Amino acid sequence: MRRLALGALGAAVVLGACSSGTEVVASDPSLGPSTTSTGDPGPTTTVSVGDEATLPADQVVWQVDTGGGLTSFAFAVNDVPEVTIYGDGRIFVPDPAEEDEVVAGPVPRPVALSLGSVAPSELRAFLADAEASGLVDEAVDYGMPQITDLPGTSVRLHGAGAPGTVSVYALGVELGVDRDGGGDGLGLERSQLDHRIALEDLVERSRGLVGAGEPWVPDRVQVVDLAADEATFEATAEWPGPPFIEVFGTVKPGATIDGPRCAELDGDDAASVFEAALEAGQPFVDDRGAELAVVVRALLPGEEACENL
Repeated sequence: MRRLALGALGAAVVLGACSSGTEVVASDPSLGPSTTSTGDPGPTTTVSVGDEATLPADQVVWQVDTGGGLTSFAFAVNDVPEVTIYGDGRIFVPDPAEEDEVVAGPVPRPVALSLGSVAPSELRAFLADAEASGLVDEAVDYGMPQITDLPGTSVRLHGAGAPGTVSVYALGVELGVDRDGGGDGLGLERSQLDHRIALEDLVERSRGLVGAGEPWVPDRVQVVDLAADEATFEATAEWPGPPFIEVFGTVKPGATIDGPRCAELDGDDAASVFEAALEAGQPFVDDRGAELAVVVRALLPGEEACENL
């Protein structure tokens, strides 16, 4: 399932087709298959890519993120990238066991992530092929399908060469078109359709690199407190984090706030809040009895909280 992303705090509903970014990094994937992990080990080793370049282990070498389109603000801020690969071979993807779960109400559950490991040879081969394809470049013409309100996909690559990025509206819509035919039904030229098919194939290949991932418990989370009118059903779960006033400041119980507020929690607070939000899937009640419509999102290693809000 592709999650929707939003780059600014604003109205409760986002219309149109936006896209969010993705980044690629390379490093020494010498780590074996991962086990359930809390936090990030923060490796500092490097891995050779090709015959010359060496990239940091904690650099993102490949990332795919799909977001925008027609969605609520709460679901937009819950977006996480579909694939994130680091130079040491760590690869984060949404947990397949959680992807198809139907979430009702205005406050979505967090996206559970799996952590896997990519072998050095596989990572080097993939990055080399991605760079050789020339697809991760804004100069490539992907066209604009004649369809509205779909999300966009951003891909960033940073292998042995210069970093590249590309944003493609409605990537994947071409999968419903005969690959041997044209894109007339979408208003696409044959070359644009070919570019889309090739990029989608590359994205699919990156998804397959994860292998046998294990559930990952983040040691940092982003928490977004929605406006009071976003909380439209009764809360029953107790807020497990630090006092709400320490996270977001003073808000009287039941009072309307001006708009969403964002903060970061780390360590044990992050883990307990994330697990509780996975379990509850609904607003919390804080220690003063106020209802909290809080969206909890795992932060990937090196990712800044609230950066695009």
